[in-house]
Amino acid sequence: MVRANTAYVLDPETIFKPVALQVDLGIRPLYEIIGCRLLEVVRFNERHTLFVDEEGLQDGLTAFTIFEGFPQPIAGKIVLVGGDGSTPYTFPLISLEDAAEHLKRCRPVLARFSQRYRPTSRKR
Repeated sequence: MVRANTAYVLDPETIFKPVALQVDLGIRPLYEIIGCRLLEVVRFNERHTLFVDEEGLQDGLTAFTIFEGFPQPIAGKIVLVGGDGSTPYTFPLISLEDAAEHLKRCRPVLARFSQRYRPTSRKR
């Protein structure tokens, strides 16, 4: 029998949902869930950890997440687990709704702005 823990996954494009993670594989499944090559570990609080894409902030973003207290936006999917980030991680001790209160999904707004240059003539 395969032992699994639950983690919460936030996809800024869609929803925040629980997923099952196979415990004996360590953090390997997180790379696939997040879709990245390099994970960054972010402390959510003293009992929880976020795993995010270290290289996620790139041109062409359609959505990102603001995590209160973290100095930069987080791009891509976010996985929240219980524990301090070491394996094996545990089921989150916080509810999905309470966790979501700390994460704000955002979409960049690209405003089109143009102004015609009009030289001013000075009379002397």
